Amino acid sequence: MTFKKIVFCFLFAITITLPAISHAQNEKFDKPKTPDLKEREAAIFKKTEGGGSKQDSTPEHLPTTPQVKPDFSIVRVHLMEGSVVSGQLSVKSITVNTDFGKLVIPIDRILSLTPGLQSHPKDQKKIGRLIQQLGSNNAKERAKAQRALTGFGISIMPFLKKYIKDSDAERRTRIHKILLELQEIADDNEENGVSKKTPQLVREDIIVTDQFTIVGEVTPKSFQVKTKFGPLMVALSDIRNVEREIQSRKEEIRKKISVPGTSIIQVAAKSTGIRLRRGDRISFSATGKIVMTPWGSSSFSTPDGGQNFQWYVQNKIPGGCLVGRIGSNGTVFKIGSKASLTAKSSGILYLAIGMTNSYARGYSYPGQYDVKVRVIPQQ
Repeated sequence: MTFKKIVFCFLFAITITLPAISHAQNEKFDKPKTPDLKEREAAIFKKTEGGGSKQDSTPEHLPTTPQVKPDFSIVRVHLMEGSVVSGQLSVKSITVNTDFGKLVIPIDRILSLTPGLQSHPKDQKKIGRLIQQLGSNNAKERAKAQRALTGFGISIMPFLKKYIKDSDAERRTRIHKILLELQEIADDNEENGVSKKTPQLVREDIIVTDQFTIVGEVTPKSFQVKTKFGPLMVALSDIRNVEREIQSRKEEIRKKISVPGTSIIQVAAKSTGIRLRRGDRISFSATGKIVMTPWGSSSFSTPDGGQNFQWYVQNKIPGGCLVGRIGSNGTVFKIGSKASLTAKSSGILYLAIGMTNSYARGYSYPGQYDVKVRVIPQQ
C-alpha cells in the first residue's frame, strides 16, 4: 500500500468518527429537559398516590389555604312576639310583586325585609278599627283608641300621617295629638343615642337591597330558617323584621356651622344636626365676632369670649364664649376658638354662646361665629 492510500484511509476514518463523537458528547453534557406544568402536576399527584408527604404534594403555584367566601345568607329574624332567631333561609331568592311587575331578588343581596300591614292582616284590621274609633261618639272609646294607637310606637307614624286630612274633625285632632307625642319620643330617642332602627308600619312590604329599596308584596308567604337548634318554619305574618348586619367603616364628619348671636345658651342653642356616639372624637375651629351690646355698640367678642363680659360659668367660661352641649339636657362645655374632646355621651351636638344670666335675655347680639366641626367616629 502506497503512502497516498494510507493517508486517504486515515482521513476517511476521521470523517466517519467525528459526528458520532459529537453526538455522544451532546447527549452527555446537554441540560436535562424541564418538564412542562402538566408533567410536573402529574408527577406530584403520582407521588402523592404513592405515599408522598402532604407538603411535597402541594404545587408551588397553588394556594395552600383555601379562600373561604363569607356566608351572606345568614340573617336575623325578629318575630312579632319579641324573640329573635338567627340562621340561614331555606330559599335562595324571593319574588316581589310591584306596580311595575315582578322582581326576583337573591337572598344574599337583601339587607333587610320588613313585612307591611298587608302581610299582617290582623294588625291591619285592628289599626283600621282603632282609627275609626277615634271619631266615636263615646268619649271613653275615643280615648282608649288613642292610647292603643300611641302604644304601637313611632313605627306607626307613616301610616297615621295618611289620615291627617281625614274628613272627621275629632279624628283629625286626635291623630295630630298622637303624632306630636310620638315625635317627642322619636326626638328623645335621637338625643339619648338610641341607635336601633324601628321598622316603619306601612301597607306594603319593604325590601332593602345593597343597591335599592323595593316596595311591594313578597312571596313566598312562609319559609324555613335553618338555625343551630334545627329548622324552624316561619310565616311572613309572624315576622316583624328580617335584617343582615353589614360591618362598614364609619366615615368621619366635617361640617361648617354658623352660630348667630341669637343662639344664647340659656335661650336657644343651635342644633348642628350631627349625632355623636359616646367615644367619638370631636375637634372645633371657630372664627367671627358678635357685638356685645350691653357693653356698647363698639364692644365685640370673639369665640373665646372675654372676662370683661362677665362669666357664664364663674372663672371657667367667660361671656361671649362659644360653647357646646350633647343632647337637650347635657352638660355645657367650653369650645372657644379651638377645642378637641372625646364625647362622653351620645346625642345631638348643639352649639351656642355662653352669656351671664343678667344679659341672656332682652338684648340683641348682632354677628355670628363660623364653626368648623370635625368628628372622627369611634371604630
